[in-house]
Amino acid sequence: MGYDGAVPANRALARSLNIPAVRMLSDYGLHRFHRELQLLGISGVSQPAEHYGLTLVLGGCEGSLFDIASVYASMARTVNLYAPVLGEIDANIQNNFFKLNYLANKKPMQSKQAPVMSAAACAFTLDALVEVERPETEVAWSFFTSDEKIAWKTGTSFGFRDGWAIGVTPKFVVAVWTGNANGEGRPNLTGLKASAPILFDVFNFLPNAEQWFSKPKNQVTTAKICSESGFLASVYCDHTVTKEIPETGLQSRSCPYHKIIHLNKKETNRISDKCSKTYEMVSKSWFVLPPAMEWYYKSKNAAYKELPPFAKGCEPDDDQIPEMEIIYPYKMSNIFIPKELSGEKGKVVFEIAHRKPETTVYWYVDQDYIGSTQRYHRIMCTPSVGNHVLTLTDQFGNRLERKFKVSY
Repeated sequence: MGYDGAVPANRALARSLNIPAVRMLSDYGLHRFHRELQLLGISGVSQPAEHYGLTLVLGGCEGSLFDIASVYASMARTVNLYAPVLGEIDANIQNNFFKLNYLANKKPMQSKQAPVMSAAACAFTLDALVEVERPETEVAWSFFTSDEKIAWKTGTSFGFRDGWAIGVTPKFVVAVWTGNANGEGRPNLTGLKASAPILFDVFNFLPNAEQWFSKPKNQVTTAKICSESGFLASVYCDHTVTKEIPETGLQSRSCPYHKIIHLNKKETNRISDKCSKTYEMVSKSWFVLPPAMEWYYKSKNAAYKELPPFAKGCEPDDDQIPEMEIIYPYKMSNIFIPKELSGEKGKVVFEIAHRKPETTVYWYVDQDYIGSTQRYHRIMCTPSVGNHVLTLTDQFGNRLERKFKVSY
């Protein structure tokens, strides 16, 4: 029931954070991901991509226990049987990847068809799943006595009808489903409480793997990483670490959040050439998150330093660091506003983040003034059906616009 702002990808996966997953799918491409799930053998993905939308990354499609266990097994085989010298996957894996497809269609698969996921991607994903959160409030966790390294994940279907747990080691995949044969839900029928204890009980009976998955050497490289953002380090990153990353990670952009700012001698205020000579400025690299991300991030990260304010009269005409950002509505949103139980039109809540929350922000929809906010920049309104433009200005003259559409 809260937001952390920016989180590392491996932690987002281990903690099952939905918003990072949805945003990544939006960037990656729904149709691309839909096709890959079919290639992996999820037989329940039978409808067009638009039928599922972005819920596809959160379990918005059907999958059997056999389907899901087979995908996790394929990930493990991809890493185990990777041929580092040849730089390719063993032919046996290719057949395993498409086994379900063959069973469903009764057609032989091409043995030279490449796996959907690279060995490096599988290895780093399995490493992340070792760190799945075990909430301290859950008494059941005290029974998980296995000291073996296990990559695992739980899931719960809508209405508490199914509890799922999947665990992977280099030797075994264990998949557990709990539920009622008639599909009836129960409040405590969750992957965490019902399936996970069984999963670890099973692993306690199985022989341990001699060692953990090894990284595929010619798909992995080392790179300097920004300690604060997790991106490839830019020339402005003061603190860096050298880490192993998938080789394809070198194609990602360098840290976009470290910027050079100009301060006065005491480093208490930002200044510009409007009020100071160049030789009077102290140039310093600063970790600056976008306003919306910063709003949530700083509440969970005490070390985060907000940008110093500009000295009076020193505000530049073209400051490249935005002071406010729209959280909702999203760009070109098509917003459906349901009616209230009383039959009256419902309301939509718009929200923004401002670096200086105490600033007064003025809100307009199609040039019609709808109110002002301070500190908590949220506002409710009932726009008419059709296309609209939300406009925001603050007391310092900063301005934002966002187009959206409304239907009832």
